[in-house]
Amino acid sequence: MRSHLVLTSIVASSLCLVSGAQGFSPGKSLRPQLRPLDQVATIEVAPFELGALLKEDEDRRELGLPPRFALPIERHLTPQDSGTWENLDADTLIWRLRIRSVGTLSWNLGFGQYRMTPGGSLHLYSADRTHLVQPFTQADNEAHGELWTPVVQTDDLVVEVVVPVVEQGELLLELTWLNQGYRGFRSNPIALMSGSCNVDVVCAEGIPWQLDIPSVGVISTGGSTFCTGFLVNNVRQDLKPYFMTANHCGVTSGNAASLVVYWNYENSTCRPPGSPASGGAGDGSLAQFNTGSFFRAASSPSDFTIVELDDVINPVFDVSYAGWDATGANGTSAVAIHHPNTDEKRISFENQPTVTSSYLGTTSPGDGTHVRIVDWDLGTTEPGSSGSPVFNQAHRVLGQLHGGGAACGNNDSDYYGRFSLSWTGGGTNSTRLRNWLDPDNTGALVLDTVSLNTLCSDAGTINLERARYACSGSAKVEVVDCDLNLNGSVVETVMVDVSSSSEPAGESLLLTETGPGTARFNAQITLAGTNSPGVLLVGAGDTLTARYVDADNGAGGFNVQVTDTALVDCLAPGVLSVSFSNVTATTARLNVLADEPILAEALYGFACGATNLSEAGEGFATSATVDLTGLQPNTAYYVKVLAADEAGNQTLDTNGGLCHVVTTDDVPNFFTEEFLGDGDLDGLTLTFVPSANSDGYTQCLTPAPGFPTNPAGGTNITLTDDGSFLLNLTGGKQVKLYGTAFSSFHVNANGNLTFGAADGTYTETLAQHFTLKRVAAQFDDLNPGAGGTVSRKQLPDRVAVTWQNVPEYQTTNQNSFQIELFFDGRIRITQLAVASADAIVGLSNGGGQSQFFVEVNLSGAPACTRLEQGASGPTVVF
Repeated sequence: MRSHLVLTSIVASSLCLVSGAQGFSPGKSLRPQLRPLDQVATIEVAPFELGALLKEDEDRRELGLPPRFALPIERHLTPQDSGTWENLDADTLIWRLRIRSVGTLSWNLGFGQYRMTPGGSLHLYSADRTHLVQPFTQADNEAHGELWTPVVQTDDLVVEVVVPVVEQGELLLELTWLNQGYRGFRSNPIALMSGSCNVDVVCAEGIPWQLDIPSVGVISTGGSTFCTGFLVNNVRQDLKPYFMTANHCGVTSGNAASLVVYWNYENSTCRPPGSPASGGAGDGSLAQFNTGSFFRAASSPSDFTIVELDDVINPVFDVSYAGWDATGANGTSAVAIHHPNTDEKRISFENQPTVTSSYLGTTSPGDGTHVRIVDWDLGTTEPGSSGSPVFNQAHRVLGQLHGGGAACGNNDSDYYGRFSLSWTGGGTNSTRLRNWLDPDNTGALVLDTVSLNTLCSDAGTINLERARYACSGSAKVEVVDCDLNLNGSVVETVMVDVSSSSEPAGESLLLTETGPGTARFNAQITLAGTNSPGVLLVGAGDTLTARYVDADNGAGGFNVQVTDTALVDCLAPGVLSVSFSNVTATTARLNVLADEPILAEALYGFACGATNLSEAGEGFATSATVDLTGLQPNTAYYVKVLAADEAGNQTLDTNGGLCHVVTTDDVPNFFTEEFLGDGDLDGLTLTFVPSANSDGYTQCLTPAPGFPTNPAGGTNITLTDDGSFLLNLTGGKQVKLYGTAFSSFHVNANGNLTFGAADGTYTETLAQHFTLKRVAAQFDDLNPGAGGTVSRKQLPDRVAVTWQNVPEYQTTNQNSFQIELFFDGRIRITQLAVASADAIVGLSNGGGQSQFFVEVNLSGAPACTRLEQGASGPTVVF
C-alpha cells in the first residue's frame, strides 16, 4: 500500500478535500443532499469486558507475547449486503457504514478483500469529523488483495466509499475484521505508556544517532498487537523497503499484509529522564504510516522476521535504512532505539561490550544465537520494544530484541537475536537474511545506515553495477541526483550514454526513477559481440564507460560530465578441485578451488541426470564453499559445480559427466523416548557420556537400588503447579548439554530441566520437548505444590536435582526420580519409583523436532561396566 497520512481536526478535513479523491467532504454542510449519519446503516458492537481482556493480557505477557491494544472481531461485510448507498450526484455513488461501541478508544479495520476502481476511493473518519485518514485508492490495490488501516481514535467510525456509477460493478470490498481498541495511546488508566527512566530520542543524548533514529517504527499486526521494527539497508542500497522485526511478534506469510508501520512517532520535546513527564503521556503523532507487506524470511533460533513493505515510503517521512554487521563481532558499546510499551520512540545506552550468548543465558558464547546486553546504563526496554534494533558503536545493527528482564529500576539483561546468525539462518531463502540483503552475493558483511538524503545530493553520480562484465549479457546503470527529482509524486526519467572500446560512439540509454521522489534512476543495456541498435558492442579487454551530464553539481559546476568505468572479461574460470567436508545426516559442505575468485553454486539431486536442487555460496573467493542443508540421511547426492567469476562468466564442472558424489551420515541417536502407558525405566539409571561421534553422547544402563546422589542434606525448592526455579551454580561451576556450557538452568515442576528459558508446559509432546535445550527425567504434568519434595544438591563434581514422591496433577500417586549433571559433561537420569503412565524421557539440544526424529529404546542400552577418566575426558567401557 502507499504511504499515508492521518489527518486530524476540521482544518485537516479541509486539507483532505484538496488532496483527496472525488467527492470526499466529511462535513455535512458540504453535502446537504445526503442523509444525516443517524440514518446510515450502523453496526453496533457490544462494549468490551475490560477485566477479562486485562487478565488475558497478563497471561500474554507471561508467555512473552507482544502487547495487545485491540480486540479483533471477525465480520464479513460488503457494500452489497450492508451499509447505505446514495447518489452523490448523477455520475457518482457513495456508500457509508457506521461502526460504534460505547467506551471503545479506537477502531482499525482489516479488509480481507480490497480492489478499488480507477475512479473510486475509500475514506475513514470519526463521526464527529475530528479524526480522519487520507483516502485509499486504486494505488492501494496489491497482489495480496488486502487492506489494513491505521487506528482512528474514536468510538464512532464512519466507513465511506465514493465510486463512479459506471464503476460500481468493479468494486471488490469485504470488511473482514473490526478491531476494537481498548487500550489508548494517551493518558488513561490503562494506556500503553513507557517508564519514566526512558530517554526521548529528541534529547541531547540522541543527537549523534539522528540518522539511525528514523529507521525505527512502531508496528501493528492483525489490527490488534504492537511491536517495534526497523527498515534495513541492503547491499544494492536501492532503498527497497525491507523491514525487520522479531519472529515472536507474529508477522508471518499468512498475515504480513496486515502489517501497519507508523513512522516518526516521537515526543516533540525532551522529557527529563526520571521525571513524571517522562513517565506520562507524550504528544507523538501516528499520522505517518505504511500499510501492507510481503513476507520474505524468518527463523526462530535468532528470532527474526523480514518483510518487504508493499510500497515505497513517502519521501516526506524522511526515514532511514539501518546499517548492519553480520561478522559476528561484539560491539564495544550498544544503543537501542525502540518504542517501549509502544509509546513514543526512546533511546537506551549500554557503555560496556555486548556479549554473545544463548537466549536468557549468562555464559558466553552459549549457543551463539543472541547478543546479550548485560544491563542498560541509561534507559531500558519494555514490552513493545520487541523487534527493535540494537546498534554497535559503528551505528550498525547487531540484532533485534527478543526479550529479557530489563525495566526501569533494575539492572537485568536484554537479549537480541544475533544478526550474524540470521544472515545464514536456516540455510534457505525463507529462513535467512543474506538472499534479501545481499541479493548479488557480493560477500559484504557490514553496511552503513543510509537515507534518501545521504544517498542523494546535488552532485550527481553514475554507477555501473559491476567492476567486470562478460562479453554477452547486460549492464545495469544507475544515476543518483536530487536535482533530477523535479516532482516528488511522479516517476521521472533521465538519458545517459554508455560506450565501449569496441563502440566508442556508444548508445543512449533511458533511465527510469525507482519510485516517486527517490531520485534514483536505473536501466540495463544489452552487451554483445555483434553490433545492432540499442545493443552495445563489446570485446575481450574492453573498457565500458557510462556518462551523465550533471547540469548543476551544487558546488558551482554546471554541465559537469560524470563517468564510471568497468572492464570486459570473456574468459571463464577454471575449477581446480572439488571436495566435501562437514558431512552430517542432513548437511554437507562443498569446497571448490578455482584459478580466480568465483561464486560457487551446487546443482544437486539423487541422480547425476536429475540435479534439480541448487544452493549458492557466499562471496567471491578462489577457495569457495557452499553449505548444503536439509538433506536426507544416509543418502547419496550427485553434485555439479557451477562456478561464476565477477564478470559473470560461468564454468559447469560435472566431474567428466559422472558428477561429484557425497553420502550423508545416518540419522543420529536423539536419546529420547515417549512413553504412553508403557514406561519401563523404573529402577534404572541412564548415563550419558559426551562423545565426539555424531550422536553427541554414548549411553549405558545400571540398576538403581537407590538414588546415586543421596538427596539428604540438599536444599528444597518451592515449586507451584507448572512452576519453575532458576538454579545458579556456585563456585564458578558449569554444566554442559551437547557441548554448550551453562552456569545456571531452570528446574521445572513437570519433571525436567531446561537451559536458556523456563518451561511451564504441562501437556508434554515431542515437539515441545525439542523446543528448548532440555534434560527430561519424567516430563509429565506433575504438581509439587500438592505433595512430595523437589530438592537440589551441589557436590564438588556434580549437581543433583531430585523429585521425591511428587504426584501427578489431580492424583495422589507418587513419582521419585533424579537428574545429575556432572561438571565433566556427563548426565545421569535415575527413575527410582515412577507411577505416572505417560511421559517423555531423554535429552534435547533445542531448535525444534527434527523431521528425521526416531524414538530410541532407552532401556535397551548396554550396561555400564566402568567409567574411565582419560586425558580426553570420560569414556564408558562396555
